[in-house]
Amino acid sequence: MTDNIYKQLFDIAHENIMEAKSDFSNSESTFLFYCENDQFSVDISELMKIKASNEEFIQLAYLALLNRPIDPDAINVWSTLYNTPQKKFRVNAVYNLLNSNEFSIKGKKYITIQ
Repeated sequence: MTDNIYKQLFDIAHENIMEAKSDFSNSESTFLFYCENDQFSVDISELMKIKASNEEFIQLAYLALLNRPIDPDAINVWSTLYNTPQKKFRVNAVYNLLNSNEFSIKGKKYITIQ
């Protein structure tokens, strides 16, 4: 039931943003993962298992670890690594985000890593 509600919300948001000719940078899987999980607790092992492309994964990682959407500059940087093997890409992404200045300033205060 919950999946259906979040899926419907995604569809509505996506349609409205497209009609406004704006950019909707999050995929459906990213949106659903974020809606269905506690934004203040991140289980890294579960994050690593999600079925998503490298592009979708980095969007998810930003939402889960930094509690914000990925910005255009970060998309440009990470997009050069999308062809990296999935496991290596995910390990590097999580490592870099957890060790970023942004996470050390605000993420550690609000997010519990499991």
